[in-house]
Amino acid sequence: MKIPANTRPFSVSRSWFAAAGLLASLSLAPAYGANIDLGTSGDWSVPGNWVGGVLPSDLDTAVIKNDLTATIGSYTVTVNGATVGTTSNNSTVGTLNVNTGGALVTVGSHLTVGNRGIGTVNVNGGTINAGGASVNKDIWLGQNSNSSDSGSGTLNLYSGTVTTRTLMLGRSNGNYYYSEGFLNIYDGSLTASVLSVGLTTNYSVATYGEILISGALATVTVNGDIVLDNSKITYALADEGVTKITATGNVTLAGELALEVLSGVGVLPSSIILLETDTSQTITGTFDGYTSGETYTWGSITGTYVIDDVLKQVRIDNISIPEPASTALMVGGLAALLVFLQRRRRR
Repeated sequence: MKIPANTRPFSVSRSWFAAAGLLASLSLAPAYGANIDLGTSGDWSVPGNWVGGVLPSDLDTAVIKNDLTATIGSYTVTVNGATVGTTSNNSTVGTLNVNTGGALVTVGSHLTVGNRGIGTVNVNGGTINAGGASVNKDIWLGQNSNSSDSGSGTLNLYSGTVTTRTLMLGRSNGNYYYSEGFLNIYDGSLTASVLSVGLTTNYSVATYGEILISGALATVTVNGDIVLDNSKITYALADEGVTKITATGNVTLAGELALEVLSGVGVLPSSIILLETDTSQTITGTFDGYTSGETYTWGSITGTYVIDDVLKQVRIDNISIPEPASTALMVGGLAALLVFLQRRRRR
């Protein structure tokens, strides 16, 4: 029997059900893409340590400030991004520890240390991967943007692994205040695609970056360019020499160079490579006050500063320091002389 049009049963299309289901799921879903603040110092994996009792997800940015410290133990943390040390209610300090077996992975944004505040990240056998497996993101040490507050960030690599795209020490977006970044490398592996230290180009305010490489246990690899500007690099030499910075791109030198000898070191190698890049690339500029081929003294170290345009190396040749035996003889002789003079005076 034919049903009149005005008496047909009410029907709903499948697309309407799908839309309704989607709206319902969205209304019940938690809010993502937020800044999740650490509320209490302690283990990252404890929800109660975070404001709201919710752990930061891979869509969120973890924020560590208010003089608090988060520690990542033997597990992996995946977040969109992370900020350690940022201005809020006059509390600017934050600290992150990544210990043995632990890992911090940022999959959508940067790891910013000292964003208009003071931040410190300590890698003690753990892993930091800024960018995850496929997203190219950066580590910024000392960031200042749209604010009258300075930013200061420090990364201490005691052991473990750090991987990122651009590693920038001292960053400013323009006409704002001073920012500075500090990188201290003792052991472990650091890999970046670009290394920028104290870059002031196009900025009307100063940025500053400082690197310490202590001993010869670490590896530092830059799969691209190195740009040094308002900067300082200190190499602390061990018996085996010191870890060199290895690049594959062009290198621009500037800033201060410092050498020192670690305690207990005896005889150093006669030549030490500080930095080298691929032979197809260029090394331009020089460290402030240095001329290739000239001999300089750094404390107890004497050597010839060389920029090798063929091997594409910056190195120190003809290194000499007083041998321990010679030093002991000098000290002993001085002591004997003082005793002799004192006895003469008594007569």
